[in-house]
Amino acid sequence: MDFVSTKQIKTFPVNEEFTGYLRVVSLRTKETSSGKKYLDMILGDKYGNIPTKIWELPFATFGESDVIEFTAVYDTYHDMPQLAIQPNMVQKIELDKLSEDDRKEVIANIMPVATCSKNDLQKYLHDTILGVQDSEYKAICIAALKKYHPKGFSTAAAALMYHDACVSGLLVHTVKVIQYALAIFSSECQMPLNKNVPINRDLLITGALLHDLLKLEEYKFDEYGIATGHTMFGNLVGHLPGTLALVRDLCEELKFDTKSEKIVLLMHLLLSHHGKPEQGSPVEPLCAEAVILHMADDMAAKVSNILSIEETLEEGEFTEKTFESGKRYIYRPHTVLPSARLAKPETKEQNKSEETTNAKENVVASTTEETVDEQSK
Repeated sequence: MDFVSTKQIKTFPVNEEFTGYLRVVSLRTKETSSGKKYLDMILGDKYGNIPTKIWELPFATFGESDVIEFTAVYDTYHDMPQLAIQPNMVQKIELDKLSEDDRKEVIANIMPVATCSKNDLQKYLHDTILGVQDSEYKAICIAALKKYHPKGFSTAAAALMYHDACVSGLLVHTVKVIQYALAIFSSECQMPLNKNVPINRDLLITGALLHDLLKLEEYKFDEYGIATGHTMFGNLVGHLPGTLALVRDLCEELKFDTKSEKIVLLMHLLLSHHGKPEQGSPVEPLCAEAVILHMADDMAAKVSNILSIEETLEEGEFTEKTFESGKRYIYRPHTVLPSARLAKPETKEQNKSEETTNAKENVVASTTEETVDEQSK
């Protein structure tokens, strides 16, 4: 079987015909204005996704998360890439009937997997939770992980598409949100005018850990952890309101007062982390920790999305407009910046000035160390 990646496909000229295989990310049966049924799909691999149409219902039977082999024509619609598959030239690949080597090769090609070490991510999470000082918040973190780790927290994707839609994507996204939130917290602590920062670090960590846990109930996942669609809970409730029930359940188990300010603040962070009602939050962030969590979540998702798109580009190249890119062009800068943007060569005077400054700093540092040593004696 020939593998043609979505990265390669998007470089094809319009009307280019090719044969390949991809994974069915989503699939819907729709009707044209004349009442003719067709399949509206999104196909994908480890590099990304591409909208696809089969303008007549095919004879072959397949569904979401299946891998299909097909002959298609590359096209664009409103400047966005699209495939048109011939209805009699598509079939499901039975992975369990392939040889072990072929099966591994197919899965390696079509299955998006997080590039971070899962063990490193889990260790960071473990160490961060151990560093939580508030006993109630720490207990909630531990109870939440104990409940959802067996449900696939460390293997599940964070989304159907766009950001971290890969194996272990939810774990990656959660760690990133914690890191972004703590980076903002640390920055505020280091500001000269903010000597007593009234920001609750433990609340931030707990909110960041729990904010997307209910995606494990919101999405359906295949055997590898890739999200394949929404569950009934996902369609009717969603992960934001669902976290409210999660906190209540955990507090009931732990005998914590759900009406205390501490717990109500946690609920507020979880409900407001999308920022605005039109983005899914029933309430906007109304305290510093809620604003930080919202910004950290938004930044983590957007940066992850942009970086994953840039991975499919050569340096100095723009994307086509795609759903993943928000129907805009994304650019991958050169790793080595043009010489005009590099720092200018230092002059002898600058070097001498820096040497004097460094010498002064060394004196201050050594004096400080001596003072600390004296005090310790």
